[in-house]
Amino acid sequence: MSTFIKIEEKMGLSMPYEDLNNQLNRMVLNRSKQAYAKRDRIKHELNDLNLLKKHQASIKANVLNALGGLPNVSGLTRAQIRSIEEFDGYHRENIVFESLPKVYVTANLYKPKFIQSEQYPCIILACGHQRLGKHSEEYQFVAQTLVSYGFIVFVLDNFGQGERFSYLKEGVQYIEALTYEHDHAGYQSSLLGDNIARYMVHDLRRAIDYLVTRSDVDAKRIGMTGNSGGGTLTSLMMILDDRIQAAAPATFITRRDIYQMTGQAQDREQHWFNLADQGFDHEDFLLAFTPKPLRLLIANHDFFPVEGTLKSYSLARRAYALYESIDQLSYMRFPVEHSYPIEMAKDAALFFQSVFMLEGHHPIRHHFDEHCLCTAKGHVVSTYPNARFVYDLNLERLEAIKKKRDLDANTQLIQYLKDIVYKHRHFDAFHTRFLGVLDEISTCHLEHWTYQSQVDMSSSILWFRNKEQSTHQVLAIWAGGSSKLSQYEVFVNECLKNQKDVFVLDLSGEGYLRQSDLIEWAKSDESYGSLYKLNDDLFWLGDSLAALRTYELIQAIEWIQTQENKPLEIQAFGKHSIYAKIASCLSRHRCTYHEHDGFKGYEDWLKQWTYVESDGWNFLFPGILRYGDLSDLQCNDNQAGV
Repeated sequence: MSTFIKIEEKMGLSMPYEDLNNQLNRMVLNRSKQAYAKRDRIKHELNDLNLLKKHQASIKANVLNALGGLPNVSGLTRAQIRSIEEFDGYHRENIVFESLPKVYVTANLYKPKFIQSEQYPCIILACGHQRLGKHSEEYQFVAQTLVSYGFIVFVLDNFGQGERFSYLKEGVQYIEALTYEHDHAGYQSSLLGDNIARYMVHDLRRAIDYLVTRSDVDAKRIGMTGNSGGGTLTSLMMILDDRIQAAAPATFITRRDIYQMTGQAQDREQHWFNLADQGFDHEDFLLAFTPKPLRLLIANHDFFPVEGTLKSYSLARRAYALYESIDQLSYMRFPVEHSYPIEMAKDAALFFQSVFMLEGHHPIRHHFDEHCLCTAKGHVVSTYPNARFVYDLNLERLEAIKKKRDLDANTQLIQYLKDIVYKHRHFDAFHTRFLGVLDEISTCHLEHWTYQSQVDMSSSILWFRNKEQSTHQVLAIWAGGSSKLSQYEVFVNECLKNQKDVFVLDLSGEGYLRQSDLIEWAKSDESYGSLYKLNDDLFWLGDSLAALRTYELIQAIEWIQTQENKPLEIQAFGKHSIYAKIASCLSRHRCTYHEHDGFKGYEDWLKQWTYVESDGWNFLFPGILRYGDLSDLQCNDNQAGV
């Protein structure tokens, strides 16, 4: 067995000092608590109506900024009614409209027949993460329930569901539907400083643009409901479209601190950059909507903790009281798991009836209908060869952003990187600990050291100390760190042969610092696992795992210089070259930088139709392409080599 494999095994079996396997999670929780304390101070001070109105305005501004703004498109939606189906008490129109040029949205409109009226109040139903979307049994039953109480109901497919799969070619789905598709396109949106929700909200706003052109829709009586991901979109629309006059968000509203303790991750459109650091939480959806009629629909056994929902509700009551409209806020609990059952839909219907002064009910037999499709071939992508999806919109957005960039991209890019890499770090002293000699190799002593890269965060480094007098030092990073040492045995030995000491650094979540699993059904480095989740928690705080790891590399350069002041070179393998290139530019120490099979750039990533999903949480610098790409980065006094 290779000596290096034995070393990997020793590192894997050793017990990290001070539970380093959970230090990343612990740091994120501690920083989040500081943000929640700020949140609580802000909410405590909202004891005056004028202060509340200012806060409502700031909520909208901050959410818009976190989404990257909204597409600026108005005018005709080119809506087409593809077919009409008749049923007892109502009919259903199968509709396709364009929210942006060549962005085709598939929707069903349910219209009551048992009430004769020139205009009807309309309820927009936002689907949650159901693969079939609008034509799933769950949402057909909700729509059928609502129409039976006299409402026009408009339910549409979101990206990645129903007839709007984005990564479907010739019958092959290259990226899984729903949340996986949202993540895939959403990480690329984040590179632009956008959130994928900007396009989902835009679809809904354009849906209203279409609805108000219809003579049978009362534009002054538009309400909205939806659960899970649809509850998210309902909540966002409560902030971002004043035409929503009443809302019943279901199975989404909770509170960030309470949900965070469950260890669960969320979807891309449910994370908004830096909003936690600004004091935002779920109650702000409700505060922004005050004093309009609002009904929270709660599933008692939801994975969105109900105690968080009730806390947000109690804070909203104070706001409604300031408007003297406390009777406009209510909630109802149901003894169900995460879902939108018929009983919940009936409650929503009665709520909207009371708000919009509507009476009547036509009992119907709920049934699943296979003819809800709006496209000729069952999918937008196969029916409309010119159809565009979020991937295409990201490319278009990139070109618009590049035209607005400052000519001196390097200066702005470096300032952006300094801000995100350094802003959230607090360093005291290294407090170095020597953990012992792991092995004696013919050419070197292998030593294991830890030190504090920032307060309450330790770094782990292996030092291959050459038995001969070394002339240079090499700091090496690669995916997996010390747990993948055997794959780089030839490289390490070659460095030792050339009289160089070698330092192998473990970055947060890797090697000796591997993050323990926070949930049972996903490993730490898998989609929706610990690193995925903790990167999102950092995202809320205006940070990222990539920015943290870059800082750790900068600190490793600092620490090595305190041990032996010799010429230092950074050797980076694969996409870890991202950290190395940025660190070599930001570090105050002169060091050469070499990459092996490196990263081609963030613009190249954005242009990849498919990519490795773990890139999203390992290498994301949110908004970096607003300022430039790594190719724009000039390292001044440092020397870069490839």
